[in-house]
Amino acid sequence: MKFKDLLLIDFLTGLAVSGKHFPKKKFTVQYPEKRLAPSPRFRGMFRLDITNCLGCSMCANSCPIKIIHMETHDETTPDGKRKRILDRFDIDLKRCMFCGLCVEKCPQGHTMLAMDTGEYELAAYERNMTLYLRKDQLLKNAVEFWKKRGEPMPQPKPKEAAKEKADA
Repeated sequence: MKFKDLLLIDFLTGLAVSGKHFPKKKFTVQYPEKRLAPSPRFRGMFRLDITNCLGCSMCANSCPIKIIHMETHDETTPDGKRKRILDRFDIDLKRCMFCGLCVEKCPQGHTMLAMDTGEYELAAYERNMTLYLRKDQLLKNAVEFWKKRGEPMPQPKPKEAAKEKADA
């Protein structure tokens, strides 16, 4: 038997840590009645602004576990230009690791696909109600996000303004 074991140094160290925190005032939040605001760096749930989506599939291709499923089709506008239309945009949150690579790869920036809603209450009675997000649910998250901020949802930028910024 070692001398260190006889003195119970580990036990006394643990008691000292407990004793140091014992007189401090405890902080408890009565959750359903009061809610704490998440920290500014908290990502939260996905939101999707379809008005800015190009349908380029860069977010789906950058996902390391391939949980983003996109389907698009091409349409010709009356002025003869080709436009890609987003038919399906699904995210399978059961497998998502919330790495944010899909948000970083988006050429539209954080205005199209983002994880900044601050939403953390994801409880539901059925598992697939909140863990498999379809396009309409992602759009609803975006609308609620902009309502909470008190700002209108961003609209698509005209291409002429984008060309002028590129020339400047």
